[in-house]
Amino acid sequence: MAITIKGIPILKDKTASEFVRKTERATSRKGSVNFKEQYRSSVSILKKANI
Repeated sequence: MAITIKGIPILKDKTASEFVRKTERATSRKGSVNFKEQYRSSVSILKKANI
């Protein structure tokens, strides 16, 4: 039995340029995420678990 393959979505015109703009912006900000709070939380959980 054959499975139908869905078409690949293609971005055009305004949608494509907006997508490229957003990806470039996200790529430039890539290293700006701060995980200090999550790190502290995980360290405290591991200390309580004696790991």
